[in-house]
Amino acid sequence: MTLKQSLRLITAEREDEIMANSFELDVVKFLLGMERVTVADVAEATELSAEFRIPLLAAMLRSQIIQPKELTLASEAVHALTKREVSYDKAVEIYQVALQRGLTFSEVHSQKAPAPAAVSADPEQTRIGSLLVAAKVISEHQLQSALNMCAWRDMYIGQALVEAKAISGELLGKALQVQSKLRVGVFNFQQAVYALQLEPVRATA
Repeated sequence: MTLKQSLRLITAEREDEIMANSFELDVVKFLLGMERVTVADVAEATELSAEFRIPLLAAMLRSQIIQPKELTLASEAVHALTKREVSYDKAVEIYQVALQRGLTFSEVHSQKAPAPAAVSADPEQTRIGSLLVAAKVISEHQLQSALNMCAWRDMYIGQALVEAKAISGELLGKALQVQSKLRVGVFNFQQAVYALQLEPVRATA
């Protein structure tokens, strides 16, 4: 089922009143794919659009479903996709980086960004991440996502994990203490892992 069909089902009795051109629908599809909005959000905005006779995207802004910065970036991403300047995966990557760094889509697209893998060369970054993975507190995927965030936002790995809600601030404090003992030789790696596994405190949802 296409997005247009979904929108019509949402407001079947008022389908002719939905004020959205193909570009706007593509922007909404992009936002849905990025999980920045939900189907329920789209339904709410569609009703608002029909009721007040305003464009669908304007309705999403009016109801604060999406922020202006996110909408602008999504529109720029769809424009680039329409002109075939980027692939979908590249558009998603640029959107995420631009949103995190407070840049425009074109600014990120035109610059050579640092490779996320460069962060993993920092032993202090990888040591605490490896400890958390070995202790089964976080997954390899969560660690790599945090390393990517560090590359783009110039932040410490622990901050990235807490911001992503992979771990709690309390657990980060414990991990830093364990890392310090590992660094000075009080713990070996296995002892450090065991210490992290004792009453782990995970981030709450």
